[in-house]
Amino acid sequence: MGVMESGMTSDSVEIVAPAGFMEAAISENLTAGGAMLRRGTWQTGALLGQIEIPEGRGQVSTGIGIGIAGGTSSLMPPTKVIEQDGSAWFDGTEAEFILAPDTEAPASMVMMFPDYNSIGLADMCVQSQHNILTPRGAQLRDPLAWSDALDKIKRLWVDTGRADSAWGGHNWPRWGNDAVTEYIGKQSRLFRYIHDQTVFLLNKGWDMREIAEILTLPPALGKEWFNRGYYGVTIFNVKAVYQKYLGWFDNNPVSLWKLPDATYAALYARYLSQAGGSLLEAARLAYVDGHYRWVVEALDLIRLAPDGWDALVYAEATDLQADAFEQMAYAAESGVWRNYFLTGAWRNRDAGFRNLLDTAQIAAISPDTVSSMETKQILDMLSTQINGLTDASSFTGTVLWEIDGNRYQTRMEDHVLWTRDSSNFTDSPADVTVTLGRDDLNLALFAQSAGTSWLEILLLNENVKVEGDKNLLLKIAGLTYIAPTGR
Repeated sequence: MGVMESGMTSDSVEIVAPAGFMEAAISENLTAGGAMLRRGTWQTGALLGQIEIPEGRGQVSTGIGIGIAGGTSSLMPPTKVIEQDGSAWFDGTEAEFILAPDTEAPASMVMMFPDYNSIGLADMCVQSQHNILTPRGAQLRDPLAWSDALDKIKRLWVDTGRADSAWGGHNWPRWGNDAVTEYIGKQSRLFRYIHDQTVFLLNKGWDMREIAEILTLPPALGKEWFNRGYYGVTIFNVKAVYQKYLGWFDNNPVSLWKLPDATYAALYARYLSQAGGSLLEAARLAYVDGHYRWVVEALDLIRLAPDGWDALVYAEATDLQADAFEQMAYAAESGVWRNYFLTGAWRNRDAGFRNLLDTAQIAAISPDTVSSMETKQILDMLSTQINGLTDASSFTGTVLWEIDGNRYQTRMEDHVLWTRDSSNFTDSPADVTVTLGRDDLNLALFAQSAGTSWLEILLLNENVKVEGDKNLLLKIAGLTYIAPTGR
């Protein structure tokens, strides 16, 4: 973002942008620009100032600022495109660049000015939790890429003592190397924590809205005021991570083909009135009229609250919902939809079938799959298999892995576990060093079970050499989650 005088052209001012900037700018601002603008008035409260609201009861801020800028925005193509990490000189000033695509924006970069020991973070960090997906609408941001980019910035420019200030496109600077270390580091771990623990819970069988209610930030992250939900909110960001991996569908056949809200509301008013206020009787009337979509959605209010209804009402409601599911299955052209509706019907009717659905399962990992994975991918997988939601995960420690001569560093901090390869860490001391062959790692993965993690199995292998605090590995293994419960 910048300002140019009227009449100036890109020939007279150098405009620097990251690779892919123009494509991303056009995609985000033009393709769905109308919808984003309309939703943006809700997100920013931009129109609230045009009506009379009692003092103190209206808009307070946009979350990352007092209000949005007025005037006309414009766009000019860059004269210099940064294609890779490196440095360049502008009017006698050196700037170093780290590209950060698919983070806060599809095309993004961060700048370091060595002469000033200062980092320009763009919008990568703000004095609040940021949005992985914005309520106004935008492309989904990648929380892992975001976390990794911030970690890289911290390692290269902050941990080395080169930077003692950081500033961005919103809010105020952070001053001092310690403050910048804490700011960038904890925001990096914030994104990784939200990602890893959402994946942990979705693999356990929880749906998107349930995870949003369960997952809270640990004090080490949540009590930092720059991680608070003044702008982005953990509840919303959890749903964004769920969407990234599983989409909007929550695996409930009711959700597969819900009625539009207005249609559902009109049928609700009609049938509940005809039934004298009885939801079950309303569903019976709607079933006779062939409104099966409304029936299954309305009766889910009963199915999901078995303790809140008379046992006979509950039984009749789940049976009627099963009947409606079957009718929808018979009319479905899609084999997938038919299977979902029939599975929903027999879940309601047959306790044995429900047990099959709820039986814990372990995703099969074939030898070929494991052999094809990079070692870092295997170690990365561990971060989403640990329960970071408990106080037991509040410890800090570093593991150095030496696997077939290659080195990796796994660190637990602020309830977050992440792995770097040898290009991404310095020779800082580790609490424990594990030396092994890749074949031993593969064997441990094959042998994992619902009750035992591959990390625990690895430690029983006499070929694996452990030097240092073995208890750290056992603590990580104790947090490891393997088998989902099904739901």
